[in-house]
Amino acid sequence: MPKPPRQPPSSSRREPPSAPSGQPLSAQPAQGIAAASSDSAAPLAQNSRWRRIRAIVRRTAAILACLVGGALLGGALLWAFLPFPEECLQRRPPQSTLLVDRHGNPLRVFLGSDGSFSLWVPLEDFGEWLPGALIAAEDKRFREHCGIDLKALLRAMWQNTSNLRRISGASTISTQVIRLAQPRPRVMSTKFIELFLATQMERAHTKDEILEQYLNRAPFGGNFTGAEAASRRYFGKRARDLSLAEAALLAGLPQSPTRHRPDIHPDSARKRRSYVLGRMLTLGMITEEQRAAAEEEPLPEKIAPYPFLAPHFCNGVADTWGDTPPGGTVRTTLDLDVQLPAEKALRERVGELSGVDSGALVVLRTDTRETLAWVGSPDFGDRAASGQYDHTLARRSPGSALKPFAFALALNQGRITPATALPDLPRQYGAFAPGNFSGTHGGVASAREALVQSLNSPALHIVEMCGVDEFLKTLDGFGIWPFSERTKERNGLGVVLGNSETRLADLAAAYARLGRLAAGSTNGPVSSAAAWITLDMLSGDERAEAETGSQADVRRVRAAWKTGTSAGFRDAWTVAVTPTYTVGVWLGNSGGRPSVSLVGIDAAAPLVFRVLRQLPQALGTREWFDRPEGVEERSVCAVSGLRPGPHCRTLASTWAIRGTTLQTVCDIHRDADGDGEPEEVWPAAIAAFRAGERERGTVAARPVILSPAPDSVWYPGPADASSGKLPLRARGRGTLWWFLDGEFLAEADASEPVPWKPVPGRHELRCCDASGASASVSFEVK
Repeated sequence: MPKPPRQPPSSSRREPPSAPSGQPLSAQPAQGIAAASSDSAAPLAQNSRWRRIRAIVRRTAAILACLVGGALLGGALLWAFLPFPEECLQRRPPQSTLLVDRHGNPLRVFLGSDGSFSLWVPLEDFGEWLPGALIAAEDKRFREHCGIDLKALLRAMWQNTSNLRRISGASTISTQVIRLAQPRPRVMSTKFIELFLATQMERAHTKDEILEQYLNRAPFGGNFTGAEAASRRYFGKRARDLSLAEAALLAGLPQSPTRHRPDIHPDSARKRRSYVLGRMLTLGMITEEQRAAAEEEPLPEKIAPYPFLAPHFCNGVADTWGDTPPGGTVRTTLDLDVQLPAEKALRERVGELSGVDSGALVVLRTDTRETLAWVGSPDFGDRAASGQYDHTLARRSPGSALKPFAFALALNQGRITPATALPDLPRQYGAFAPGNFSGTHGGVASAREALVQSLNSPALHIVEMCGVDEFLKTLDGFGIWPFSERTKERNGLGVVLGNSETRLADLAAAYARLGRLAAGSTNGPVSSAAAWITLDMLSGDERAEAETGSQADVRRVRAAWKTGTSAGFRDAWTVAVTPTYTVGVWLGNSGGRPSVSLVGIDAAAPLVFRVLRQLPQALGTREWFDRPEGVEERSVCAVSGLRPGPHCRTLASTWAIRGTTLQTVCDIHRDADGDGEPEEVWPAAIAAFRAGERERGTVAARPVILSPAPDSVWYPGPADASSGKLPLRARGRGTLWWFLDGEFLAEADASEPVPWKPVPGRHELRCCDASGASASVSFEVK
């Protein structure tokens, strides 16, 4: 039997759609197909569109991922291998130049090339409070982040985006350093560059180095760049000396330097300071008690003025720079503790003198050559007296102030000792007839007497004896060479009397060098021994008595000093030397006008000793210069100053240079009659002068004791023993009153010797004339 046809499974068998009631079966398939196509077209189209969008998104995301990844990879590679541009940190803002004295006290500010006031100092010079206050105010997580504060960055992005405006920033101290060191246009790309460089800088530098950069670069209002400059202007002190309140005020300024300036907007400044103090308290930098105390401190009402002290000195320092100041803090040798009293003393002295409107004063360290005070005029602001002109550098006639260098030369050549008798006679050189200041001559004077009393004729004799060229070379060796060849030919001999010009600055430096030579601390145109003896001659008590009428000044501070008065009374000088200090003074008038007040001993010397008394004595470690090894005591004839001969009765002790000073024996005392009574036989010129003086009855204006000589030792001879008397002699005018050891001794005419019975021991002898002028010597009788 044939098998029936195989039927497909019921699950897979498709039944034809049954025709709806009333519709023919033949129309049913077409309608079903149409309906199926209509229902599936929309989902297919929509799916296709989404597929395309998803593809685009995936491709875009892939591209962005590649870009971001490439950027990150490139940035990482750049960060890792591209070196940080160190030159941007090495380029400092235009620096001001601050001159300070030896103790750091400010003298003058020279602004930077852009007119700003900026001083770069190391971090440790910002003191105890300022670095911490700045961190609290600007970047509390500075010590923790790597240059980017991610918390602050995310917060700023959220706040600024949600509010559609800038609410807060995310700058760190590090990014601000980059912005200050490399200014760029404020666009979005700049921010990314600064973030990148900040992280690089953090890798290359320590936090302290970055903080130092910021403190020195940040703006603080006005033309002040950096905290050091701002501290000096707002508070008149260095940043290291700021109080907590001052540091908090300063730390709050960089956010808005103008809006928070205490001298312009005190309320805003106070609020900003309170904010900084509060942050410091929150961060545990200060206690509540410290914060409360700081809140009570007043704000500065005005900025401190730029310093303007020692103006002539500062101008002189600036002249050495040319057109380019060095920048930064320049420490000088000046000492305001010396400068300011010296300025005051000069002003007061000029005010005390009639017909004098100007002067100058310098104080040097003798041992180190450092300038401690430099006063170019009594009043820098006095235009009528040319106050801005630096008179320490003016070339003027020094009068007798150069004489010590001639005597030092003669000592150095071995030609004299302090006791050597020199001719004091009227001289004539063509039309040039130099006389002594007193208008009289004594015929003869010891070298010490001639130098102390500034006698002209003995000084000329010294220069003639040593040689004019040698004298000029000696001055040159001491730094004094203001002479042209024409001046040398015309006034070479007269240079020792002031027929030349020099500057106070050079003259004081020359005397200081004489002091260093005496101390044996330098080499020079004369030996240490010659310099020491010269200064010893200029430092004795007897000269203060003769010149000033009082020994108080020089006994208070032992100093070797010399005066000078120019011809026509136009210039008065005094220079004094101690082992520590050298003080030089010039007094005169800005236009060169003469005045009878301009006498060195009367006008300038009191000012020098006023200044010496004010100087810090702590620096003076020695009362006087130690005697050099080559200086020896020598017994000489008290009259001639030469080695004693057989007929010399009165001996004196003097200084000589071993192996250099001549050993010439005295030939003044002679026993011509053979009766045992020696006589003084002087050269013809001196003998004739003395005879003429006795005939005319003319004598010196000021009394001078001739016998015994200062610091002499008297050995009475046989003739003295027989008579029991020793003659006391003086040169003077009219009647003289004699006092021995403070007791009245005799009254006698100046031309007559006073006999005195010698008493062994040390004695003080004084004589006075009717005008009150006096002279005194110390001597010893064996």
